[in-house]
Amino acid sequence: MRPLLLALLCAAAHAQPAVDVSTAGGVVVTEYDAASVPSTVAGIGAVAATIAPGLPRGLRGVATLAFGPGTGRFDHGRLAAIGLSVEAPLSGGRNGAYVALGGAWLDFDNYDPSGCHPDEGCLYESISIQPHVGLAVTGGLGARVPLGRFYVEPALSATVWDDVLVGARLGLGWRLR
Repeated sequence: MRPLLLALLCAAAHAQPAVDVSTAGGVVVTEYDAASVPSTVAGIGAVAATIAPGLPRGLRGVATLAFGPGTGRFDHGRLAAIGLSVEAPLSGGRNGAYVALGGAWLDFDNYDPSGCHPDEGCLYESISIQPHVGLAVTGGLGARVPLGRFYVEPALSATVWDDVLVGARLGLGWRLR
C-alpha cells in the first residue's frame, strides 16, 4: 500500500496540475409535503476550486464553500458548508460528466417562526429536514461543458447525516490552467 501511495504522490508532484474555479447558484429542498413532494426550497450560493493533479483515472480534488438561508423565508435559518470531495470523471478528462463523493462541515438550520408545530394542535402536513451542525457525507452528479476558457457546470447533490439535503445548482467556471 505504501509503494502505491508513494507512486501516486510522486506522479502528482511532477504533473502540471489543472486548476478550475467556479461560482454557482442553486436551490436545496428544506421541506416536503405529506406526499414526499418538495414544498419549500431555499436558494444557495457556492464557490469551488478544483485541482486535477494528474492522478490515475483523471481523479480531481475539490474544495467547496456553500452558503444560503435555511428556509428562504423571513431570513430565518442558515446554511453554511465547507466541503472536500473527490470527483471521478465518467467521460474522461476535464470535460463531461462526473461523480463526486466527499464530506463537509455543515451548519444547517431551517427554523421558521411562523410554521405550524405538531405539538400545538394544528394541522401539520409538512416534514422539515432536521437541523444539523457537524460532519456530513456529500455526493453528487454533474457535468462540465466547455465554453472556451470558461465552462458551464450543472450539478445535482445530496448532503447526508441523519437526514438528507438534496440540491441542484448551475455554475460558471474559469480554467486557470
